[in-house]
Amino acid sequence: MSLKKNLSETVLKKMFYGADYNPEQWKLDPAILEEDFKLMKEARCTSMSLGIFSWTLYEPSEGKFEFEWMDRLMDQFADSGMKAFLATPSGSKPMWMSEKYPEIRKVDRSGKLEPSGRRHNHCLSSSVYKEKVRIINEKLAQRYAKHPALALWHLGNELQGECFCSGCLNRFHNWLEDKYKNLDALNEAWWARFWNHTITDWKQIDPRDETIDCLVVDWKRFTNDLHIEFLENERIPLDRYTPEIPCTTNYMGTHPQLNYGEWSKVLDVVSNDTYPEYDGSSKMWEHAAEVSMICDLMRGLNQGQPWMQMECSPSLVNWKRVNKLKRPGVHKMETTQYIAHGADTLHYFQFRKGRGGFEKFHGAIVDHDSRTDTRVFKEVQEVGERLEALEEVVGSKIVGNKTALIYDWESQWAINSSCGIKQPSLKKGVNIGTDAYNEIQYDHYRGAWSAGLGMDLLLALPEGLGELSNYNLILAPALYLLRDSVSEQLKEFVMNGGTLVLSHRSGVVNEHNQVHLGGLPGLGLNEIAGVKVEEIDALFEHETVQVQGNSKTYSLRESLGRLYPMGAEVMFKYLDGPLKDQPAVTRNSLGQGEVWMLAANFDKEFYHDFYNSQVEAKRLSRSIDVKLPLGVASTKREKEGVAYHFLINYTDQVQTIELPKEDSFSNLETGEILQKVHLDAYGSIILKT
Repeated sequence: MSLKKNLSETVLKKMFYGADYNPEQWKLDPAILEEDFKLMKEARCTSMSLGIFSWTLYEPSEGKFEFEWMDRLMDQFADSGMKAFLATPSGSKPMWMSEKYPEIRKVDRSGKLEPSGRRHNHCLSSSVYKEKVRIINEKLAQRYAKHPALALWHLGNELQGECFCSGCLNRFHNWLEDKYKNLDALNEAWWARFWNHTITDWKQIDPRDETIDCLVVDWKRFTNDLHIEFLENERIPLDRYTPEIPCTTNYMGTHPQLNYGEWSKVLDVVSNDTYPEYDGSSKMWEHAAEVSMICDLMRGLNQGQPWMQMECSPSLVNWKRVNKLKRPGVHKMETTQYIAHGADTLHYFQFRKGRGGFEKFHGAIVDHDSRTDTRVFKEVQEVGERLEALEEVVGSKIVGNKTALIYDWESQWAINSSCGIKQPSLKKGVNIGTDAYNEIQYDHYRGAWSAGLGMDLLLALPEGLGELSNYNLILAPALYLLRDSVSEQLKEFVMNGGTLVLSHRSGVVNEHNQVHLGGLPGLGLNEIAGVKVEEIDALFEHETVQVQGNSKTYSLRESLGRLYPMGAEVMFKYLDGPLKDQPAVTRNSLGQGEVWMLAANFDKEFYHDFYNSQVEAKRLSRSIDVKLPLGVASTKREKEGVAYHFLINYTDQVQTIELPKEDSFSNLETGEILQKVHLDAYGSIILKT
């Protein structure tokens, strides 16, 4: 993947700060526009995302185009010294187009053509729709190619979805034939003799049959390819007329249907939408760790370069079961978190609240009465002022981490499509499928994060993991789908002195979602671990099992594995339950390295203590060389020999941190030399060394 020049180096020397801007909702009222640009300046905004849902305004009827309104808007941005992230409008097509060309609409799982309206309601295979997208994109690119306000192309908006029309099904059959060449190979890969599902004609294949779990994974692979094809189609006219302008599309974290690892190969910069549940509870720091993992994932997808936080809310959202206001300090804490994990852009949804529609009560910088003395507007101003003070941080990177967590969307697809692992959770009479993959990823990340370890997220792709020699500790607890290429890299990593952490969910299946033979984890990982996972027991919600090691006791939840040791040292044993006195955690030395097997879903305290013990035993470097209070985290960005340390308190309690005496820390915003830091509830500080 070859990324274009970093945005902050190309266009600005300070961070992008802004929001989604939708003046078309207000009929481009000159009075509203004048007020908006005044308020943007007051809020310290430097950029806005434009035209996301503007297709009908551009093209009110087929072939009739009107761009004068955007001309005036772009000129206003340039005159104000602001930059535009100009969106291609493919995320929501015109009603006239949807009705005239019904074949561009998706067909749902029941076989019904979806109605016009909503959004993302287009068939990714539709040649008509792709041609319409190319036409509007070409006109936008031609018109604004040399405009001084244009900084970025924003492709569509939160691209997602699947379609079961005859065109998509036929393309899927062709995709499968191209992949497997013949039905014998397909039937073998799909284990199709089970339940007599042997396919005798390509047209018999229906991706809605979830009893063939490799079919489920292949359908996701195919749909993901369609999304990439759609993005590439969007880029054709943009690259022709504006080759120097980077392209992005806004991701949605760990989306269960989409493999952003593959998307990032065809984009120039990674951007993401994040709406954390920062509700002010005492356990909020635990969720903050999950958000930090997603941020580090975005950085990994962007090859370690600064990425873009394209959407978040300055206050509440309107689509959760309970929509909580952010407590005082939480907004500033959240936005600092994104910058701390490598973002050089911070955008909100949205700039001004609309009067109607689905999101009229969604948070925004400007509320319905346009006041600037509201809590939210003043907090946005405060964040903008902080970003101005962080100008020198732009372009800095997170480098030198010695710990990495492996992330793999295909493992997510495989584990969550495998019956017996993804168990339904009964909540208020409704069966809600759990996410077995990300739950275990969050557990391990949270433990290492709370131990102060800076982490990279490595993508497991068919071609492998990339370079591992810079790491001392690699976490692979949910590497459920294991390929030969990745297995060989991990073996070499351990032999060369690395520490590898596995779980009872590691190395279970191959790329066809078939269980590895010869003992788990497969492909030889059980040999370097010195132990096999023989079977796994599940726990009821009220059921508890405890483990003990190093004179300390911890609780388990959800599941636990029966281990068959093959030379590994037993570090923890089950204290009770059907596996009483049997090993729960093992350690195996091999070459210059070692492999840990953590064969259960442990409580959060276990992971915190385990990764702290790894820091101490292996003298792993923390982001800042001090043991932090639980709920306080640190990250470090570097540029030209200068380090920027971000300390963030994700708790509702005041926290005090003694800084290492061997280094000289100054407050980046005030210049004050510090030896001790006091963080208010949800407080943060950026230190410079």
